[in-house]
Amino acid sequence: AHSSTDPEIHQYLLTKLRSDETEQKRLRRLWALHVTGGTSSELLASCLDDKSEHVRCWAIRLLTENDNLSPTVLAKLNTMAQSDDSGLVLTWLASALQRLRYEDRWPIALALGRHKEYANDRVLPLMVWYGIEPAVLASPDQAIEMVGVCQLPIVREYIARRLTLEIERQPDIIAG
Repeated sequence: AHSSTDPEIHQYLLTKLRSDETEQKRLRRLWALHVTGGTSSELLASCLDDKSEHVRCWAIRLLTENDNLSPTVLAKLNTMAQSDDSGLVLTWLASALQRLRYEDRWPIALALGRHKEYANDRVLPLMVWYGIEPAVLASPDQAIEMVGVCQLPIVREYIARRLTLEIERQPDIIAG
């Protein structure tokens, strides 16, 4: 049971997480904190600024397991989607889209879609597509905006194809 974990153990793990141990050891500290109930959303949010790309990735993963992300964390994920210099972090962000509410997916997806250096990446564009695919018909306006700014050809193509199919099926979808 989580509650039985000694607070001193959490304190020890926290201190080690914030130390200059190897990345691998610091990741293990984070996981140990998480499984013993020692991570708060504040702690995880602070890990979004970690120097280690792997710690940032796991912070994204663990934060987005939770349904109600704070506006602050969502804004931070959005900033990371614009400017994090790690392709791994961007890919984990794209994969996290599927765990967000539809309306929270678009700003992050739009930011990820602007990274034309990943236009031919095998993974990132597909992860972005899987993240927005269920939301396309729910928000055709957002989807059309995404087609306009997206630098990932496969995402533009899939959105356009999905919308075109839908317009043929029910022409009034766009008229509204």
